[in-house]
Formats: sequence, C-alpha cells, structure tokens
Amino acid sequence: MKEKMIVPTWGYVFLLIIIFVPFLYVYAMTAQWSPFAVKGSLFLQFYGICLGGSCLAILLPRLFDSLADFYAPLKWLFIFMLVVGLARLCQGIYHHKPVGYLVLMLIAEWGVWQLGKMGYNEKR
Repeated sequence: MKEKMIVPTWGYVFLLIIIFVPFLYVYAMTAQWSPFAVKGSLFLQFYGICLGGSCLAILLPRLFDSLADFYAPLKWLFIFMLVVGLARLCQGIYHHKPVGYLVLMLIAEWGVWQLGKMGYNEKR
C-alpha cells in the first residue's frame, strides 16, 4: 500500500508567502493588486519575482530534507504561475505588444519545473 504523503503546515504557509510577495510588490508600485493592469516592464518584474520564489521553493525543502512532502503544493504554484504568464502572453499578443522576454521567462519557468520534477523523482 502506498504511503500517504502529509504536507507540513509550514509548506502551505511558505507557498502562500511566495505567491503573496509579488502581488504585494505590484501593490507597492502601483496601488493596485492586479498584475494584468500594469505596464509590461512592471509585469516582467512581477513575473521575475514569482520565478525567483519558485526557485526558492524548490531549493529550500531540499535543505530541510522534506522534499517528498512538498511536491503536491509546489505543483499548484507552478500551474498558477504558468496560467498567469500564458494569460499575459495572450493579452500582449492580442494588443500587438512585444512579448519576447515573457516567452523567455515562460521557457525558464518550464525548465525550472522540469529540474524540480527530476529532483523530486530522484528523492522518491
């Protein structure tokens, strides 16, 4: 029988902080919470903070050796980031704006996600 993985409480709190910090940055810069209503350069900063936080979310559990317990919530973080990035990519293409940097960041996010998956699969 497969063991049930239990995610520690700090894992959920950590992921909520990682998701909240970029939105807090957008609010501090523009006094609005929506990253879709800001200009392109500020959105790239927002997305860069999200990408840095996701890298931190992959590396930090390795230090605490609780890698297998953290996989499920981390997957939802990456799905959230991918949906936000793809939505903004579609918005940029629709309005005929340059989206090259965002495409590169989406590719980097996919690469980070694949490296994280490899690390989780090695640990199991």
